[in-house]
Order: sequence, then structure tokens, then C-alpha cells
Amino acid sequence: MNDELMKYARGFISEVGPNLYEINCDNGLMLEYVGNSLKKQIVKAKQKFIESGKRLGEEDLFLVRTMEKLPDDLVYRSFAHRGLYTTMRNPFERLLEDRGMSSDEIKSCEIVCPIYRDTVHFAVNGIVSNVWYSDDFTNRGIAVIEPLEDHLNEKLVNLNPVDTMIDVGKSDEPISQNAVFIIEKNLYNKLSSDMVRKLNGRKIVLFDSSKYKDLNNDSSYILPLEIVTDLVICNMGYLPQHSRGQTSLNVETYTIDGDYYSDKNYLEAFTNLIDKISYEKLGVGYYNIPEELKEKREYDKDRFGIYHWDTKYYEEEQSINYNNRLIYIEKYLNMLREKLGLPDNMFNYIYKRYCRYVDLNYSKAAYGSLGHHHISLINFEDAQHFIDRVSLEKFIELTKEFNISEQNKLEQEERNYKISVMMDDFNNIDCDTNKVHV
Repeated sequence: MNDELMKYARGFISEVGPNLYEINCDNGLMLEYVGNSLKKQIVKAKQKFIESGKRLGEEDLFLVRTMEKLPDDLVYRSFAHRGLYTTMRNPFERLLEDRGMSSDEIKSCEIVCPIYRDTVHFAVNGIVSNVWYSDDFTNRGIAVIEPLEDHLNEKLVNLNPVDTMIDVGKSDEPISQNAVFIIEKNLYNKLSSDMVRKLNGRKIVLFDSSKYKDLNNDSSYILPLEIVTDLVICNMGYLPQHSRGQTSLNVETYTIDGDYYSDKNYLEAFTNLIDKISYEKLGVGYYNIPEELKEKREYDKDRFGIYHWDTKYYEEEQSINYNNRLIYIEKYLNMLREKLGLPDNMFNYIYKRYCRYVDLNYSKAAYGSLGHHHISLINFEDAQHFIDRVSLEKFIELTKEFNISEQNKLEQEERNYKISVMMDDFNNIDCDTNKVHV
């Protein structure tokens, strides 16, 4: 516990109800000042921790995950069981653009497609930083902080400060009862009464992003989630970590009142602990990963830690997501064939040409990443056989109908899964003793 940082953080956190707290920085300028000041104090506290001879233990580690929506039942599930979908480019995009359709209209014609992923990802002791192509992690409205000890079970895939994974493919993983929830105030106010009931008794910290306008005082906002999370972690008595993208921890140095401070030695102690726990629980350390994993990497072969892209999960995810996108393209084209009266022989010829084009010009890896949902576009000549049979307005209408239909099917699959889980739980109850068999 770091009493000095706890005292500083508590100056910006007010209790507004039972287990309910709120960040009380008045505006973006104040929050930015607090964030910069806090980072310096954290580095100073880390150096003093090492100088004191204290040692980090398993109880000092916790998992942090950011999200845009709280999972139903406060349970982590495979994407396949959550009715989740993404969108991919419409295969007629080039022709639609040529026919004068606006970028917003083309965007509205993107096609839904399910996402497959069997792992849930966390950083240790802090939010993972944004990667170069996205500000997705710190721009979310929710962060959940929970003790690592509560997830040290057979579902743990690896232990990595910036990419720890839990396997939820075969069974769900509940959010820890000891978790702290950081929720943007507007999101919290929009929660269903059922979700509010599920959160009853949990520790919740609210922040109001509408207050945090940037220095130019325009309509954009600074991203407060990382600063707020740092405040909450310090308030809990721990020392937050900061990363460099999704690749490694970030060594920080500051000069404070003329004295030089660095967290380099603290990070070494922190990663040594990660290495120790990883060996004990998984048989694979953080520093010495298997040689076969190193050989599979295209670059950074000597980087410490096992990452998502090192694992079997990533390869399976690539293949399934790639195939799903082709399946949904075929379903979409078949829908248009039926609605527009395209002859079967013409449709089959066009679709075969399209599939050959995909196979020849794109590798499966191009579709594996959840962050990139591109698919091959149908050439002008073939696309005209579809588009010339319908007005652009009707084309948009048909695409929306397809998306709504597929979304409903995916959501129904999610409901069916939840019912099956409930039935399994019910069947495991001894009616005489109400005891659950495990």
C-alpha cells in the first residue's frame, strides 16, 4: 500500500452512495494537470518502493480490461456466444461510388458478419495503451479492475503485462466479485434496471466525460479513462503501469524538484514477479518463451512474453473469421440474386470468379485481424449485373433488410446459448439439498 498516493488520489474521488464513487475533477484542464502530476508521483513512488527493500507479491497484481459495454450477467463469454458481429465492406463498393453514392450511404451498405474469438484479453496493473492505428482502448467508457488471484485457474492462457488471456471457449468466466467498475456517467445512467441490480453491492467509480473538453475548447475531448483508472488504482493503494502500445511496458523517467526518478528497477521487479507466477501456474515463463514460438514470429523474435498472435487461438480465429466473411458474402449475394431475379447460371459464374479472385489476391491473414474487416470487391463488369437491376435506394433498402435479419439470427443464437447455460445449471442442482454439483 502506498499511503501518499492513496491520499492524493482520494482528493479527487467522492463517495456519492453505498459503494458508489465519482471522480470530481471539474474540467479537462484540471484532469490533464492531475494526470501529469499523478504520473510523476507514481514514478517517484515506484523508485522509493525499490529503495525501501520491499517486495512485490501475487496480491499486488490485478487485471484491467476496458470495454464499451458491460457483459451480460457480468460474465466473460466467447464472442460466438455473445451475438457479436462486425461489418465488412460491401463487395459492390467501387461501382456504388462510381454511380454517385455518398460515403455515408456506402458506409450504410456495409454487411454484418459474426466475429469469432475464444479469448478475453487484459493488461496487468493498468490500461494497455493505444496502438498506432487506433485509440480504441483508452477511448472506451468502461474499465474493470479485478485481482489476478481470482483468475489464476485452468482457463489462464498466459501471463503478459500487456496481453494476458483467458480462454472462454469451453466455459464462461465470471467477473470477480472483488472487481472495481469504472463507468462513464452517461453510460451508467443508461444501464438497464436489470444491470443496475446485478451491479448492486459492487464498487463503482463514475466519471463524466462531458466535462473534459480539450485545451482548444472545441467539440472534441481529451481521453480521460487512463487518467481516471490511474486515480482509482492509486486509491486502492497500488502502483499503476503504463505500456507502449500492445507490445511492452513503458519505462518512465521524470525530474521532480531537481531530483531524477525512474521506474526502470520497479518494472524489472514487476516483470520478475510475472515470470515467477507464469512458471508456477503455466510452466512457461515471461522471459524464456518456447523456441518454436520464437521461430513462428515474423519479427521481434526475442520479445519477452507470449502474445495473442503466438498462440493457436489466433490461427484458429484467422481461419474462422475469414471463412465467416466469405459465407456472409455468399449469403448476401444469394439474397440479391433472389430479390433481383438474377439467373442461376449467371450468379454461379460471377460467384466462382469472385472466389477465385479472393484466393489469388488475398491471403487468409488479411482477414484474420479483428481490427481489419476488408473483403475483396466484385469487379465492375460482374457488379453491373446486380446493380443495373435495381435503384440505389432499393439497393440500400435490401442491404439493410439483410443486415437486420442476420443480426436477429445472431442475437437469437445468443439467447439460445444463455438458455442452455441456465438449463445446465438447473440440471446440476440437487433438488433435495439445493446443492450445486461441480
